[in-house]
Amino acid sequence: MPAAFDSIKQAAAFLLLLVFLTAAPWLSAERLLPRPNEAYSSESIRWEKYPWVQKYIYEETNDIDIAFVGSSRMTFDVDTPYVQAKLDERLGRQTVVRTIGWAWSGFDTL
Repeated sequence: MPAAFDSIKQAAAFLLLLVFLTAAPWLSAERLLPRPNEAYSSESIRWEKYPWVQKYIYEETNDIDIAFVGSSRMTFDVDTPYVQAKLDERLGRQTVVRTIGWAWSGFDTL
């Protein structure tokens, strides 16, 4: 069976290439990649129709008791204030219930 590389130089060059490709995400993580809230937002906050979604996901840091996440059916079919009131009644404390949904079709809807 023939050797994989013709010379030590080729083997060293291949090794350096593998090291570079393996280290590339680590090297560029802080400088070149956008922050998570910029990477995952579909539109700029200035043009966003629902800025509360970004607020719920990236700015609010308190605990959430129930989160309903889904398409427009989830957004419009779940009566969030009613669920929160009944949960408050049942648990005897102030609860946090959020519904985060989108009103457009997307890749995740199917």
